[in-house]
Amino acid sequence: MVLTGVAPEAGIEVSISGPVAEVTTTGPTGTYAFGGLPSGDYLVAAAVQSTTELTRQVTVHVDAGDSKRVDLVFTPVGTIQGSVTVAGLPPGAAGVVVWLEGTTLATLPDAAGSWSITGVAAGRYTVTAVLGGYLTASAARQQVGHGTVTTAPGLDLVAFGPGQQGTGRLAGLASVLGLGRRPGISVSVDGTSLHGVTDDAGAWTVDGVPDGRWSLTLTDGVHTEHVPDVLSLPGSQGFLLDSALYPIGEVELQGGQLITRGVVGQRQLTADGRVLLLAGTDLLSVPAAGGPVLVIARDVDRFQLPPSVTPGAPTWVAVYSTSQELSAVPAAGGPAVTITPSRWHEFDPTGSVIMAGAVDGTIWYAAPGRGDVRPVGRAWSEWGRLGPDFFQFKDPVTRDLSAVECATGNVSWLATGTSLGSLLPGGTRVLAVGEGMYGSILVGPPGGPLTVVAPASDTLLNMSHTLSPDGRWIVTMAFDIGVSPAKWSLVLASAESGAVLATWPGSTMHAWSPDSSHFIWSGTGPWRYMLGSSVDGTSIALPSSNGVTPMFSPDGSLVACSDGTRMTILATATGAVVAALPPEAGAAVPLAFSPDGAFLLVSGTSLVSVPTSGSAPVTLTSSYLGRSAQVTADGQRVLFTSGDGLASAPFAGAPVTQLLGPGQMVGVASIRAPTNTVVFDSPSGFWFVPIDGGAPQRLGPPGPYTPEPTVSPDGHAIAHLDRDGALRSARLPGGVVGDAATGVQFYSLYDAGFVLTGDTGAFWVGPPGGEATQVSSSVLGWGQAPGGRVVFTDGDLNLKASVLATGETWLVASDLAEPFWAGGRLRGDQALFAAGGVLQSRAVSAGPATAHVRLEPGGTFEWLDDHHAVAVRTGALPPYRFQNGLYLVTVP
Repeated sequence: MVLTGVAPEAGIEVSISGPVAEVTTTGPTGTYAFGGLPSGDYLVAAAVQSTTELTRQVTVHVDAGDSKRVDLVFTPVGTIQGSVTVAGLPPGAAGVVVWLEGTTLATLPDAAGSWSITGVAAGRYTVTAVLGGYLTASAARQQVGHGTVTTAPGLDLVAFGPGQQGTGRLAGLASVLGLGRRPGISVSVDGTSLHGVTDDAGAWTVDGVPDGRWSLTLTDGVHTEHVPDVLSLPGSQGFLLDSALYPIGEVELQGGQLITRGVVGQRQLTADGRVLLLAGTDLLSVPAAGGPVLVIARDVDRFQLPPSVTPGAPTWVAVYSTSQELSAVPAAGGPAVTITPSRWHEFDPTGSVIMAGAVDGTIWYAAPGRGDVRPVGRAWSEWGRLGPDFFQFKDPVTRDLSAVECATGNVSWLATGTSLGSLLPGGTRVLAVGEGMYGSILVGPPGGPLTVVAPASDTLLNMSHTLSPDGRWIVTMAFDIGVSPAKWSLVLASAESGAVLATWPGSTMHAWSPDSSHFIWSGTGPWRYMLGSSVDGTSIALPSSNGVTPMFSPDGSLVACSDGTRMTILATATGAVVAALPPEAGAAVPLAFSPDGAFLLVSGTSLVSVPTSGSAPVTLTSSYLGRSAQVTADGQRVLFTSGDGLASAPFAGAPVTQLLGPGQMVGVASIRAPTNTVVFDSPSGFWFVPIDGGAPQRLGPPGPYTPEPTVSPDGHAIAHLDRDGALRSARLPGGVVGDAATGVQFYSLYDAGFVLTGDTGAFWVGPPGGEATQVSSSVLGWGQAPGGRVVFTDGDLNLKASVLATGETWLVASDLAEPFWAGGRLRGDQALFAAGGVLQSRAVSAGPATAHVRLEPGGTFEWLDDHHAVAVRTGALPPYRFQNGLYLVTVP
């Protein structure tokens, strides 16, 4: 038995286990022995308190008659303690360090100056106390025994005398993540003028450092690393102090700018290219491209940026203090403008004006750029924006609705007893409704006052109102319950002047013309539609309609009406008949105008195209089935079903293209924009065909449980997965269907092609109408990338990219921390991911990866925009390697 550094001790219990088990104790010289052992393997074990090892075990093979020596070596330890003063007084929080020379053992005395170091290997030591600006104090030849407590003499630190300087040296290596060791990295001893610069090998030295604790700042451009505890000691190269002493070694600067070492919460990117971060209760601001970090506000609870900012104008930030006092602060730094203890606030569209509701109910106006902050209303219950130039608020006591002009802060009265107003199209008039469900209708300028157009009372209710598309006229339906029987009326009024132009008792509003010049209404008695002029309220009767609602052309210049047998097209402005469809055509229901208004599609037993020029109508089919006619998005063709099957034709009527024969389609076909491909179901499965004709292509087998086909986002590809796991795809409008693969579990269809997973978990890609190519034996997730590519993570946590059209595949990154779509981001062509413990970015298309920040487990990251991201680094363990905190990184 050996206790290193002290004499062997007797009485230590030693045991063996194996073919036999025995226990003995060491003798006076620390020896032990077991005799007469049979052959076999034995485990020899002992336990000794106050040692570094505490227990030791050794396995040994013994043959009968053999003699084997087995030494169990322990390192005995003890404790040394003492006290230190500074100029005869307890050090308080002066930063004294007590060190056992020749070891890495060190400690910090408490406020009373007491210190203790445990786990010290038995032996003799020199105890040294150091403090910056003071002469080193030492006590030599202090004996530490096994399991004993040694009390060292008291140490007193005396300040340097005149002209005395430190003779210590700090030295180490410095590098930048991703760039390695490099020259020109600045190393400064904080609080002094001492500094050094790395050489070509990344080595640095700072001489003349006084004994004691210091901190270092290493800087390379905007990249900074801070080493908080460095100990300068006599005759050494300096140590890192991190619960124990470590050689300074190499300090790695991150490829990103450290913004703060504190806990970071809310963070946003401003319109003028700055990043705002809430670190604790400090609001920080830093240029997104890197630069000085500014504290622009303190004691902050939360902040908000305006939705938009006038180009070239400063960005003002709304900041709430922890006491909920609202202020405005320039994002680039500068004096704050206090507004009020607030419950709410809102920016104007320029981001330069803030309206706020104070806790006492007052309304405040703030234009912080002008220093104009003042109350503008004594109470509020409702509030909101009124277009781009005004705010509005309602006083709960007086029930007054008022407007505040953003540019000036001037307050004007709008009305009393109304709900909040809304800005009409054109932006020059306001519409408001009186309190309750059926209040008065009021109009007027945003600066007020509002004029009552249709009054309401206990017996007169405004049931509804409609606005012309241009917002210049209002039609209100008023209901009078004060008479028996009750009656209703339509009221036409100008939204610009508030003048009532016409009233029609017992009438109903139906539709406005697209140009706002006319509208259609109907009266009581025999069913009759009227064409009203919004300019002066005059009306003319339309031909008898038999309940078929008239229809305006896209420009509002024509109106089509029907009496159930005869179709008439009139000029909206004059009422003159432009074209008519005779009763014998058997078509009387208007379906749709062509986009240019040159044709009207009419249905009945026939589907007829009526030229609005007065030319002869064209019958597209005389056996029209149902009201199933569809017009293509470009307005060029009409799709319809007749007794002859599915067909299409131009509005002009010729030529009619027969797409399918009768009985070949189930249900109704649908037009898929922008290719105008017709997709339909048939007894034999899903099919598609170009609307202007061609050979129909079968996509898949019939239902009833087969999902609908998928169309790509750009509308130029289609795919279908049947219930048996077969995927088929084609290009639209008329491509040939290709069998992509069988045994498909999941798939996604993009503009440039498809991706799919097989029933074995393999990953495949392919072009529309083409065969799939396997690009990985397993996949954990995928997403679309620019340029017809897809990005995916394989089962080995590699990030790969593949061209959909060709299947060409390449490695983007390996050794990911987790699947890319769980822990990575793709913005444009740039992938951001953690691999090998480092946050990296790389263009998916080409180029090497760029290292940014070394992340410990638990670190996070996120994009701010396409070229900027933040990384939160946590969990660094001693010895000190790098700083925790939030880093701002710029992605190439």
